Amino acid sequence: MNNILSLINSRYWVVVASTDDEITFTTERHEYTISKRPILGYRLTISSFNSIDRDETIFKDEEELISFIKSNKPVWEEKVVKPLI
Repeated sequence: MNNILSLINSRYWVVVASTDDEITFTTERHEYTISKRPILGYRLTISSFNSIDRDETIFKDEEELISFIKSNKPVWEEKVVKPLI
């Protein structure tokens, strides 16, 4: 999880919890939780503070999750810098 923790580091959100099995970071509008699944892979849950919207994505391994984070981190940061009104 240390590889993932260093990868998600950003000035646009705060890591609020980090254990060997889970990382949670938040913005003003969303909470992101990365969980290591007991049998296989990882789960990313993105929850909105403004509604009941929740999105879950399952990744088969750390490499797939890291690739997803690298491609989506700029989008997540853009949502913080220029939020939808």
